[in-house]
Amino acid sequence: MTNDLLTWFHRLKRDLPWRKNRNPYRVWLSEVMLQQTQVATVIPYFERWLERFPTISDLAQASFDEVLKSWEGLGYYRRAKNLHRAAQKVAFELEGRFPETYEAWLELPGIGPYSAAAISSIVNGERVVAVDGNVKRVASRLFLLKGEPQEALVRENLSPYLPETCPGDFNEAMMELGATLCKKQTPACLYCPLTSHCLAYQQGKTADYPEAKKKTKRPHYEKYALIDIQDGKIWLRQRSETEMLNGLWGFVLVDDVNDEVKRLERVTHAYTHFSLGVTPVLEKASNSDGEYIPLENLDTLALSTLDRKIL
Repeated sequence: MTNDLLTWFHRLKRDLPWRKNRNPYRVWLSEVMLQQTQVATVIPYFERWLERFPTISDLAQASFDEVLKSWEGLGYYRRAKNLHRAAQKVAFELEGRFPETYEAWLELPGIGPYSAAAISSIVNGERVVAVDGNVKRVASRLFLLKGEPQEALVRENLSPYLPETCPGDFNEAMMELGATLCKKQTPACLYCPLTSHCLAYQQGKTADYPEAKKKTKRPHYEKYALIDIQDGKIWLRQRSETEMLNGLWGFVLVDDVNDEVKRLERVTHAYTHFSLGVTPVLEKASNSDGEYIPLENLDTLALSTLDRKIL
């Protein structure tokens, strides 16, 4: 199975910017950006990021506001915060030396088991299986794994096939296979290099794996955004350390307003675990935390996608 997978990967792998001029910083950055974000979305962010922060030292010395501004629009902003903290740890505490093992990568902020395995296998050549959603789906079909595939079980089934050399290529190939061919709804089995090894394909059960998990209804909330513009300035607040989207600037949100206020066009935004509808209203906001920002300076601030929609 390993030879079939790697032959396919080396022949048909996608031409992606993080697969060129590889070093620990570029690999680590790409893995963080790709968490819960599509490849097509990440590519321009990855390239712009490296123009702004070409080295780990550049990133470590940047202000958090600069980092957030460069991340703006990519979502899941905790990734940016952890990336910045991890860069400072590598640059200042580790004197520029990147981790050399799976366990050491896990000690960096924002690095979990999947990212540590992917990075260490690619950068350090460490023989460890990287398990993300794509890999779980491929493994569930290959081995007919019941229920929602658990990381430990997937690792157990794939470890015998992980090569001594180029384990990173194996991990990338598995992820590539899941992303491009072994898709959730319409797997392209006719083009798959592993059909002779795939139990689900051989038994005509690819549509049954992985077994669907029960969907939970995502809650929805409604808020009002206070739009307070005075003398060419607009009132915004920077979210605190304890809030979601911490560090980002945005409008003051409230649960209720007077009936007399002027309402503007409502906007909606979906987050991972809930959705939010926001109706902008022309109302004084300067009694709350925040400050008046000159309108011409808005492009220098890191705002959430929702707040950009309101603007």
